[in-house]
Amino acid sequence: MAHMMKDSPTYRALSNALFSMISFGWPIIIAIFVTPYVVNSLGVKEYGVYLFISTLISLAGLLDVGIASALGKFIAEENGRRNENEIKKIFSIGNSIFLLIGILGSLGILSTIFIGKVFFAEKMIEYFKYIPAFIAAAGMFFLTSTMSLFSMLPNALQRIDAGVKVGLSFFTTQQLVIVLIIALGYGVNGIFFGLLGIYVIFHFWYAHMAKSILPDSLKKALRVYSWDKEAVLKYYSFGIKVFVNNIANSSLTFLDKAIMPIFVGPANLSYYGIAGSISNKTPAVSNTFANVIFPMTASFEGVGDRERTKMLYIRSMRLITILSVSITVTILSFPYKMLAYWINEEVAIFATATLIPLTWTNLILSLTGPLTNFLVGMGRLRALTTASVTAAILNAIFLFLLLPHYGIYGAALAYLFALTPYLFLFYWTEHNLLALNSRIKFYIIFVCKLFFTGYITYMLNQYVISPYIYNLTTVLVGSAISVLSYIFIYYICGLFEKDDVRDLKLFARSVYTSIQKRF
Repeated sequence: MAHMMKDSPTYRALSNALFSMISFGWPIIIAIFVTPYVVNSLGVKEYGVYLFISTLISLAGLLDVGIASALGKFIAEENGRRNENEIKKIFSIGNSIFLLIGILGSLGILSTIFIGKVFFAEKMIEYFKYIPAFIAAAGMFFLTSTMSLFSMLPNALQRIDAGVKVGLSFFTTQQLVIVLIIALGYGVNGIFFGLLGIYVIFHFWYAHMAKSILPDSLKKALRVYSWDKEAVLKYYSFGIKVFVNNIANSSLTFLDKAIMPIFVGPANLSYYGIAGSISNKTPAVSNTFANVIFPMTASFEGVGDRERTKMLYIRSMRLITILSVSITVTILSFPYKMLAYWINEEVAIFATATLIPLTWTNLILSLTGPLTNFLVGMGRLRALTTASVTAAILNAIFLFLLLPHYGIYGAALAYLFALTPYLFLFYWTEHNLLALNSRIKFYIIFVCKLFFTGYITYMLNQYVISPYIYNLTTVLVGSAISVLSYIFIYYICGLFEKDDVRDLKLFARSVYTSIQKRF
């Protein structure tokens, strides 16, 4: 029986993707049960405050100015070259940079409430009682920043299995603490202080994990701090390009949530956020593969192997698209029932219409995420930055035009319309960078395959599965059946490429053999 070699790029990619899928699936399972409890216990208004403060933590992450992506790229390249001296240098300089970012970001979060008090006193007055939560959030960001080097190593070194174990434990513990604090009646302030304690514990756990995947010669470098002006300029020359792209993407992701409380109040932010938490599962799935794509692309480019980069792009984008469309069809089949049985009828009434455009938006995002990782890994950022900045500007324009008049539905449409520049980015990447010419015929056939399978699956969902959905359990079972049905129909109709089927079968056999040997 043939088996896939464990040191082959295909096996490594599929193995890392498998662990990434595990890290994706478990949080969904936890969120299915935790989110309804949190929303219904806090109420939509206080849950909106919780989302707002969480968004500030995410926005503070922009202070890294793309340095995390730059360091990850250089670590992956130098690891491919087996250059330990350069890796040590990256570690020590990275530690100094992340410490400075942690300090500045914490101060920025703390200043937010006071800036709001001065400029938006009437709009922000209900947030003032949450000042303790802002303080805890600042501490959380500081700890997140100072453990950035530890948490990026599994991805950069293609040891995603190690990162998954700590990451899942971290996420699970956070959710348990949130539930416990709400049960004790401490509210939003208590949630963030409880999470701060968890961040302290996992700061040291991430450090231990990082040491476990490094050779002895590199372990001490994890706690070294240094500064080299020339090296810092080198990292930031790449990082700033990534930063412009990141800040544009963050604007797409967070601008609507940041301004929504001012225009339509925290309750509507909750409806919007809950709808988004369902639709964003599509790009979340694709990003599990994107986490694999970035270090592999950087490694291939580091040794000048453009042909492998091209093959990685073709095959991974093809499989990601199929999986993303299967999830999209599923969400579009049961939007109201998903919201009603997961949260409650009130949320379903106010959020279902918004969920529809957000689902299409997140289908596009599920493809732009991997594309971004390819371009960053290749170090080709000019076109990516142009597309991202243009999309961010369009999003801001559409938001201020549509949000005041159409509420959260207008915000969802603004997000969708803003993604148009990425369609041109796909063409540029394939035509100019990867020399994949004459792809029009391929895409026409591919879209027909996707639509054909999607139509059959949608009809199956509407007339066979939907009548039997009447609670959360049946929503979950029906959704799983829908996704699997799409993939099965695509397979039995002979629409998969032969190479994809062959590699997946070989990988499955190799995994099965490894499990047999272990047990």
